[in-house]
Amino acid sequence: MRKGFLKSLSDSRKIKYSTLNGAFIALVIALVVVLNSIITTLSQTYNWYIDMTDEQMFSLSEQSKEILDGVNDEVQLEIVFPYDEDRVSGKFSTSATNGAIGYIHTTAEEIANACDNITISYHDVDRDYAFYQETGTLSKAGDNTIIVLRKDIYGNYVKGDFRAYPVNYFYVADQDGSLYGYNGELVFMSAILAMSNDTVPTVYFTVGHGELSFTGETSVDHFTAEGALKGGLLHADAFELIWLFCESGFTVKPLNLLTQDVPEDARMIVINEPQSDFHDDEIYKLNTYLRNEGAVFAFTPYNAELKGLFASFEQNYGVTVKPSATPVTDDSTKFDNMPNTLLASVSTHDSSFATKQYFGALKGYASAKARFNDTGALTINPEFMKTTGYQSGMAETRFTYPLLESSSNAVFNGTKGTSFLMSITAIEKFRQESGDSAFSYLVVCPSGEFASNDYLLSTSAPNKNMILSLVQSTSSVQTPVNLDYKTFMQYELDITDRQAQTATALLATILPICAVVCGVVVIVRRKHK
Repeated sequence: MRKGFLKSLSDSRKIKYSTLNGAFIALVIALVVVLNSIITTLSQTYNWYIDMTDEQMFSLSEQSKEILDGVNDEVQLEIVFPYDEDRVSGKFSTSATNGAIGYIHTTAEEIANACDNITISYHDVDRDYAFYQETGTLSKAGDNTIIVLRKDIYGNYVKGDFRAYPVNYFYVADQDGSLYGYNGELVFMSAILAMSNDTVPTVYFTVGHGELSFTGETSVDHFTAEGALKGGLLHADAFELIWLFCESGFTVKPLNLLTQDVPEDARMIVINEPQSDFHDDEIYKLNTYLRNEGAVFAFTPYNAELKGLFASFEQNYGVTVKPSATPVTDDSTKFDNMPNTLLASVSTHDSSFATKQYFGALKGYASAKARFNDTGALTINPEFMKTTGYQSGMAETRFTYPLLESSSNAVFNGTKGTSFLMSITAIEKFRQESGDSAFSYLVVCPSGEFASNDYLLSTSAPNKNMILSLVQSTSSVQTPVNLDYKTFMQYELDITDRQAQTATALLATILPICAVVCGVVVIVRRKHK
C-alpha cells in the first residue's frame, strides 16, 4: 500500500462528503423510525386517527355526541363483545357480518372515548360462562351478539337490565345478503337512550278492527315483549314489527280509538292489517293527530274494504288505495315459485325535491329490492306531487310521493305497468310564533305482508331496514334517534387480467428505464464540466 494512502483518502473531499451524507441519511432514517414508533404507540393508546372515508364511517355524528353529552352522570353502561379484543379490533371485511365486526368495535371505542360513563369489556362466550350468568344475559349470549349492560352507581351489574343485539343488526344488506351499509350508531344510540332515560317514547298500535297487534291490554318494551308473546297478549304474526320498535328504544302500547283519545306521548301510530273499517270518530282523531306533528304508518291488506279510512287518505293526503280481488303480480321478479310475490325498488319518480327538503327516507337503497307478497297498488293525486305541494290553507302544505314501486312488467287488475306500492305524505305546518315549520307524516302501504315476521327476520330482504329508515326519517320530533346508516364504499380496482398484466409490464420497464436515463444524463454532465 502506498505510503500516506489512508491519510490522502481521509482528506479526500469526495470521501468526506460521502461519509457526511451517509451519516446524515442514517440519522434521518433513525429519527423517522423512532418518531413513527412513538406516534404509533400514542395513536393506539389515545385512538388518534383521521377519518378520511366519504361517509365518516369511523366518526360519531353530531347527534350521537349530543346524546352522549346528555347521559346522566349516575348512569353507567358497559358494551360487551363476546370475543377477545384481538378478534374484533381491526376487522373490516364486508364479505360477511362477523367479518365486519371491526366497524362495531370502532364505534364502541368512539362512544367510550366521548362518554366517561360508558366502557367496553371482552368476555369470550365459551370461557366466561360465569360472567354471563352473573349479569343475567346467559339466555341472549352468543358468538355474534353484542350486549349493552347497565351498572348501578357502585359499579355493580344490574341483573337483567341489558340490550342484546345480533351482529347483523348493525348492518344493512341487500337481497343476496351482501353488506352495503353500516347502522351501528343507530343501534348503540337507541340502546343508550332507552337505558339512560327515565321516560321512553311510545308507539301505539291500533286495535278493534281485527289488526295484527295486541290481543290484550298491556304495554311492552325490550324486557317484556317476549313474555307478552308467550302469554298470548300479542299476535304472533305481529311480533317482529312490535319488536322492531322495542329494539329501537320505544315502549309499545295498544290504542283503541273508539274508546280512547290519542295520548299526548304518542310518537307514532301503526295500523297493521286491519280487517274492518274505522269509524268517523276514529278517522277524525287520526287526522287531528296528523295535523299536530304526528306520524302514522298504515299497512293494509290488498283486499280489505276500508272505505272510510281510504276515503280519508284520498281526500286529505292525495293517496288512493283501491282494494282488489287479486294482488299485483310480476313474473319477472317473483321468487320461490310463489305467484303473488315480487320485488320492488325505491321509486324512480322525480321526488328529489321532497327527498332533499323533507324525507331523506330510504337513503342509499337504490340497489336494494324490497320483498312483497299479496300487495295492492295505490295512485297519487298529481296536485300533491307538485314541488309546491297541495295547499291546504295558508299555514299548511301537503306533499305526497311514491317510495316503492314495482317493475314495468307488473300486472294489476289486468293492466300491465309500474305500480306504486308505498307512499309517504309530509304535512308541513307553518308555526307563526317561532317562524319555522313543523311536520307530520303518513306512510301508506297496501300490503300487510311487507312488515310480516318472515320479511323482517330475513337477512336477504331489506324490509326491516327500510322501515327503520322511515321511522328515523319521519322527523326527529317523532323518534328518539334520527340517524342514517352509512354506506360502505368499495375502492377495489375493477380491471381485467389483460389490463393488469399490461400495467405490470409498463411499471416493470418504464421506471427502470427512467432511472437508467437519469443516471446517464448525470454522468455525461459531470464529464463535461
